[in-house]
Amino acid sequence: MKAEKDVLKLVKDLNRHEAKAAKLRQALCDRFRDAFDGCYIGDFFVVDEPEGDKQDDGEWCDQWTGYECDTGSGTYYYAVEGSKKYIAITYGF
Repeated sequence: MKAEKDVLKLVKDLNRHEAKAAKLRQALCDRFRDAFDGCYIGDFFVVDEPEGDKQDDGEWCDQWTGYECDTGSGTYYYAVEGSKKYIAITYGF
């Protein structure tokens, strides 16, 4: 089997977008690194409504811990200035 010629362009486009996405992700991780010190930063996404418990400065946190409370994961929500949206960031520890 041989790949069709248009597949080459699709793969090149995919690789270019993945490289750009990796740079954007790194920029976001750098921006929030101090807030998540010692935690794994997972995904970034936008939501209309936060979940969990209200924190300081309009932030929200929805967190789960393991049996011994030494491991866990969650989603932290940051209100966006001038918007009704929230930036949600998943994390683990």
